[in-house]
Amino acid sequence: MILPADQFFSQEPVDGAPWAFIAVMGVTGSGKSSFIKLVSGNQNIEVGHDLQSCTSEIMGYSFHYNGYNINLVDTPGFNDTNKSETEVLQDIAKWLKQSYEGDTRLNGVIYLHSLVNVRMEGSALRNLKMFRQLCGNEPLKNVILATTFWGEVNQDVAEKREEELRTTPDFWGSMISRGSTMKRLTERRSALDIVSTLLQKAPVTLKIQRELVEEDKSLIDTAAGQTVNEELVRLAEKHAEELSKIQQEMQEALKDHDEEMQQILDEQQRKLDKELSKVHRQQEQLRYDRRAEKRRMENDFEARIREMQLEMQRQAKARGEGVA
Repeated sequence: MILPADQFFSQEPVDGAPWAFIAVMGVTGSGKSSFIKLVSGNQNIEVGHDLQSCTSEIMGYSFHYNGYNINLVDTPGFNDTNKSETEVLQDIAKWLKQSYEGDTRLNGVIYLHSLVNVRMEGSALRNLKMFRQLCGNEPLKNVILATTFWGEVNQDVAEKREEELRTTPDFWGSMISRGSTMKRLTERRSALDIVSTLLQKAPVTLKIQRELVEEDKSLIDTAAGQTVNEELVRLAEKHAEELSKIQQEMQEALKDHDEEMQQILDEQQRKLDKELSKVHRQQEQLRYDRRAEKRRMENDFEARIREMQLEMQRQAKARGEGVA
């Protein structure tokens, strides 16, 4: 593709050019890594061809386009196959917090959605809610909602799904009404157009950055953290109810000396115990960040005190040697 003369492209950043930072988000399989590979020209980016996640860590990829050095940040999918929703939120929140503390602001966020997905429900809806809470209302004007895999779906079907995303408030409708822009990702020119749209935006502070840094909230107390925790609470209650039912059935089986049923129920109980423990671990992870940060600050403070004491001892020793 030949670019206009004023839209110079280079795979390497250009000295002296201003920087723009753009996060790329979406569920696993939405085409995040493919988009970054397409727009940056970086052929070393691994792209998945199934529902297994390729991006397990947050990675930045830099290039130069249209007068800007651009850093596209690839993030794990909200329904990552290798991490829980809690772990994904932890990773993204930690990166956003550190970026904000380092005085780096995002020019925007690109949220990708594959039109191959027949409907938006369950975890996809929950993850979209978490994304909205992560951004907050005001920064939504710096969000590009892009549909992907147009070539994989019948055109009429694709347009129908696009319209459903656009007009349904619980999908993209409410975000569009608050200033988000909807785009189609079809080839490289459309990918560069998506990036160019965000280059014209003033950098923003996302809601979760303000909550974690300015309001000093723990992750579980942020709006995005509460969205994840609501689901964990629902799962914990569901598993506890099922466990109680199994324990009642176990008592009946023991009373009837039904050893086969006892074995079946025992296996079900072990499975539910495991699932319940998993849910509790994720809730603990949401609370862990604040305690870990507090311990780090306490350790840093103690280290500074020890260093001051050692310095005072060295000075006292030096004075003593001087007198001698």
